[in-house]
Amino acid sequence: MVRPHIHQTKEARLEAARESHRRYYARHRERINAKCHVGPRPATADAGSSVDDNDLILTLSNGLAVVKEAKDELLAYALAPRAFVEQILEKYIDSMPNDSDNEFSAKASEGDQSIIETAIATVEKIHSKVVRGQVAVYEMCGVCPEWRATEQVCSGIQELIILLEDILCLAIQGTSMLAEAHFLGELAYQKYLT
Repeated sequence: MVRPHIHQTKEARLEAARESHRRYYARHRERINAKCHVGPRPATADAGSSVDDNDLILTLSNGLAVVKEAKDELLAYALAPRAFVEQILEKYIDSMPNDSDNEFSAKASEGDQSIIETAIATVEKIHSKVVRGQVAVYEMCGVCPEWRATEQVCSGIQELIILLEDILCLAIQGTSMLAEAHFLGELAYQKYLT
């Protein structure tokens, strides 16, 4: 036989769940709050070694510092997303051989795709640093204002990667596809609002 419902309405069930969460928090307050305020890292045997990028982030301030450093690195590399993507596209176009004598070879020529791939790899490296800091903030505090700030940084970097990957995909399909999409204003960066 099924157990009868204690709370008949949706509001009553919601209020009962809230009360249960309040009781849980009251019992475990110290442990929950301690997650946000982890002390300094214990000293290792090799005290003279530098901090590696892959080390664990044990405090909220360290997690936020990792995100800030990565954001500053991104701003030094690409200040404005649209202008940066235009600059990468110009470098790609400049890398195409100038065979204006032969119309068919000029249409078939392709630029150096490694220019775009290198830009994507650099931005993805910065993105991985931000994600590492974001995960540390989330593990310590959950969804909080600090985590939301790291999420904005992370989503901005993801948008930049998408803009670059759009150009790379069209460049792989061929220079004529890229030129046609650019002429029609179909490239993602052309639609991107700064």
